[in-house]
Amino acid sequence: MHWTDEDHPLWTWLLRACAAAMVVPLWSAAHLPFTDLPQHVSAIATLRHWWDPTWKTQEYFTLELGQTQYLLYYLVGAALAFPFGTAERANLILLSAIAVAYPYSLRALLRALRADTRLALFACTLFWSQALLIGFFNYVAAMPLAIWALALTLRETESPSRRNLWILAGAGAALFYLHLSAFIFFAPVAAVISVGVPRLAPIREWPRKLLWAAPIAVLSVLWLVNSPVVHPETVGWRQPMAVYWEAPATSLRNVTDALTSGAVPRTNGASSGCSPPPPSSPGRSGGTPRSIPGGAGWWRCGSSGRRCSTLPSLCPSGGCGSSTSATR
Repeated sequence: MHWTDEDHPLWTWLLRACAAAMVVPLWSAAHLPFTDLPQHVSAIATLRHWWDPTWKTQEYFTLELGQTQYLLYYLVGAALAFPFGTAERANLILLSAIAVAYPYSLRALLRALRADTRLALFACTLFWSQALLIGFFNYVAAMPLAIWALALTLRETESPSRRNLWILAGAGAALFYLHLSAFIFFAPVAAVISVGVPRLAPIREWPRKLLWAAPIAVLSVLWLVNSPVVHPETVGWRQPMAVYWEAPATSLRNVTDALTSGAVPRTNGASSGCSPPPPSSPGRSGGTPRSIPGGAGWWRCGSSGRRCSTLPSLCPSGGCGSSTSATR
């Protein structure tokens, strides 16, 4: 076997080396240069010490776990903080696992597509991105999961099984509670693959092929019914506000700018005195809202600061002109 062959062990070891190289910088500095890192660590630490009387967490916050789609990152981080001792170390373990997941998730997708798996080496460049430096850890974590879930969707079309359906449903629910932008990307693409690969299935078979989406649909409806997007008064928002859906054509026109910029183009006057969105987070206290993980990160406000769109932008940052810092 020649070293240029795809199956040569050299490429396996190169992928491992590249994955390790992405992780090394995370462990080489005492203070990482990620803007929102303190916010994420504080959220994990607060949940980790929720029942610790010395932290007095319950005196300042109440849990609102159903009001955020960043929930999964913080719950996993809080769980890891128990064996690893601190929220900082737990977050570091999480970021390390996410970094390694990028090349291996792409390799899984390439295998499902029967493409050259050596291309997975290019995924090693995706982890250290502007989204990571800004601190959008939830979005960074969601992308390899979305890629792997698409690979699983392709495998399900070739070898249908109840096990794959359950795993796919779980992956979709995990994306829903990691970051909405990744979920919005994954859900329609996976649905098209399910009914259209290798050829378009008869309509009568669509319910069976899309069965994995049923739990996600239920979660979406439940979240929307109780969401601060629809009921902002539940998180302390008192100003008049109307919720509208931004035209899909408008979002599509902004895709190229969003993909090449760390922030959403402010074409709607969001920079002219736009009021911050109501916090959408696991924690808030009575009276003035307090957010543990921060704002929803996908609201877009009009120039009056009173109208917001709930359509998430398809951008690496996952933000829509709203602040992701904790509301105090």
